[in-house]
Amino acid sequence: MFEPKIVALLPNHHLMDNLQAVQEKMGVDFPKYHKQVQEALVLARKSVQEGAKVIISRGLTAEYLRKFLDVPVVEIEYDFFQFAEAMRRALRFSDAVAVIGFIDAYRLAEQAVEYVRREGQDIRVRILETSAQIEDTVRDLGEEGFRVFVGGNTVVRNARALGYEGVYVEPNEKVIQAAIEKAQYELRIYLDREEKFKTIQAIVNCAANGIFAVDGTGAVTEANPMARKHLLAASPGTAYPASIKDIMPGSKLLATIKSG
Repeated sequence: MFEPKIVALLPNHHLMDNLQAVQEKMGVDFPKYHKQVQEALVLARKSVQEGAKVIISRGLTAEYLRKFLDVPVVEIEYDFFQFAEAMRRALRFSDAVAVIGFIDAYRLAEQAVEYVRREGQDIRVRILETSAQIEDTVRDLGEEGFRVFVGGNTVVRNARALGYEGVYVEPNEKVIQAAIEKAQYELRIYLDREEKFKTIQAIVNCAANGIFAVDGTGAVTEANPMARKHLLAASPGTAYPASIKDIMPGSKLLATIKSG
């Protein structure tokens, strides 16, 4: 079943292929695009305008989207096994491997190092605060003799651009399926709330009494037809939404809202 209200914006083609395989196994389908950071944000905003309610992404792109979007951004997360498998692949190229990640990956990466490392192997874990540090970190570790780097899309891209080997920390089927199921759950929550809101809105609109809502500043944010009629009648020079101070001069309602 095709579900356009869920959209995946993924930072690399490997993840696109893996997501496609899991979608087919689960019997679900939704739009997916290979986009990173700023480009992903442009497409995410367009998708939301067209009706998307949940975004699926990963790593820095997911983190970036959360800063600017009001809809849930579900991340395809990292786990211990992803790091361990990536380190095994990296050690086929060299006994000296550098793992670059961010604070949420530190514990998983360190555990994977202890599990994978054998005598004579040097696996260095470097945890960064921002993506802006990645290129300089790769350069510094390269000067120390590391030629193989493990990480996400940005780490691999920078490593390869500098002439080194880059190995992705790729998600397994389990974490991709978990992300899809979480996105479906978030969408169900939204649709349930939307249905309840429509029901309440229909009841309120049919009420014989005027009903309106105000925010913390006293501005009227919602009003049923009866309230609109009387609000406008009570304050003919005031454009809707009006302020409670204009509609009910001397009212203590705003003070009550602020004080709780």
